[in-house]
Amino acid sequence: TTSTNKPTMSSFFGGLQTADGEEAAPRNGPKWEVSLGPLSVGTNGFALKPQMKVGAKVGAFKADLGVGDVRDGLSFQAKAEAAVNVQTRGHSIRELHDSIHCKTPGFKEALETAKTITVKGANGFRTHICDAVGISLDRLDMALEGQRVKDPMHLKVSADVGIGAGLKVCLGWCNNEGFHMVGVGGGAKAVVGL
Repeated sequence: TTSTNKPTMSSFFGGLQTADGEEAAPRNGPKWEVSLGPLSVGTNGFALKPQMKVGAKVGAFKADLGVGDVRDGLSFQAKAEAAVNVQTRGHSIRELHDSIHCKTPGFKEALETAKTITVKGANGFRTHICDAVGISLDRLDMALEGQRVKDPMHLKVSADVGIGAGLKVCLGWCNNEGFHMVGVGGGAKAVVGL
């Protein structure tokens, strides 16, 4: 049997697609923001922030260069990123795999990795899968054996690609979320993440 549920997918620009890859009307359009020095303008209006960066964000595309909002610590970043998240639901592993589609470059590889983990390599990941999707081990075993389960399961596949580097120092002052953070962090990225 095939699932009558059509997955909702996030395209690069925040729009929606049906299982057939057709564009569906976005609910409120893609979220966007442009930063130039301390001024940020976007979907939520405009804001003056204690930052000095040049950047833009449209849907799942993001590029930034400069010093971030100092209320969240002292941070410098130079990066560009793109991401896609696709999800579906079904009553068996086969329904999940058969109903999820996306034409975004790199998605097919992310989906194949998810299939390998949930089917071929499930023995080593069974506890993690159960925790991630909120089901019992018995229910997962039924699904892996191809049996239909009563309540629908959800599969979400995420892929991102980016390049850049960043550094952040938090000196203990109250950030935008009300926390007093202390620490140093940094990283570089020039890979695809699944």
